[in-house]
Amino acid sequence: MNFSQNLDLAHAKYAFYDMQLNNKRIAEELQKELKPLSAQNLLIVGSTGIANELINKGYNVTILATSEDMKNYARKYLPIVNVLVGNIKGLNLNAKFDAIICLGDTFSHFTDEQDVYIIFESFYRNLKYGGIILLEKLNALRLFENDGNTISKVENENIKIKRTSSLMKNAEKTPIATWKVIYELMQNGKRSVYEEQLKVRGFTENEIEKKLKAANFHLVKFLESGKGNNFVTIARK
Repeated sequence: MNFSQNLDLAHAKYAFYDMQLNNKRIAEELQKELKPLSAQNLLIVGSTGIANELINKGYNVTILATSEDMKNYARKYLPIVNVLVGNIKGLNLNAKFDAIICLGDTFSHFTDEQDVYIIFESFYRNLKYGGIILLEKLNALRLFENDGNTISKVENENIKIKRTSSLMKNAEKTPIATWKVIYELMQNGKRSVYEEQLKVRGFTENEIEKKLKAANFHLVKFLESGKGNNFVTIARK
């Protein structure tokens, strides 16, 4: 990703992940799962840096942006890609895809039980027969292991971004937390701050498997990610 242009403050969180993650390695791991399907048409939720690497590998990629800010970021830094704006709960696209890829914590922001079922049904509806989902989520068993603030920094020759985040438990029976995060952007000698507060939910493999079955998906496997703090579900229509 080329961040030689001025970065909008609202885009700092997207740039942070694109700079922090090894997008090339992630794309190679995704390709291992996609190759046996001869998959070509991919729908990727956000993840502009990963989308860029998969385009370089010859895939036909559509990015689903879940907000106008995300759309503007993707179109600014990856203008060659088709970008749609929508909610993963209500996908009803004209095209059907070989694979839907939803990485990071997007899915974990849906804390309501019914919403989870609706999302699986939405993914199922927009996949070709035999297509797969690759879905990352927070691990409920590891959600509250890190107490206090977590600080991470990324930088290149043009910008520096510092992220300070914390989780606060707000439900006893279900692993739901309030995630507070502050992004500090340094560019052109100026410091800007972007802050947001969201709810996130952790999941177990067992409950995801039950929800997949209810939506007529066939579980292929689970993969560990984020040093065990997250896991990726691969399931087939």
